[in-house]
Amino acid sequence: MSSKPKPREAELNFEGAMDRLEKIVEQMESGKLPLEDLIVRYEEGMNLVKVCQERLPRPNKRSKSSLATAQERR
Repeated sequence: MSSKPKPREAELNFEGAMDRLEKIVEQMESGKLPLEDLIVRYEEGMNLVKVCQERLPRPNKRSKSSLATAQERR
């Protein structure tokens, strides 16, 4: 099976990591991969999940405070 060279996770943005993760899931769900390849894809997928979590914007303290104030006013 020939595959494209994978970009290093550190170089991926959120969208790139999600795209790669979707392709991995499709490959794994196809039922055509041997166990060894499934394990490799699983590990790569788990690393991509970490990349996605790191790239998601996190609300800062000020945003959380503003949100809490807005919810209290309702």
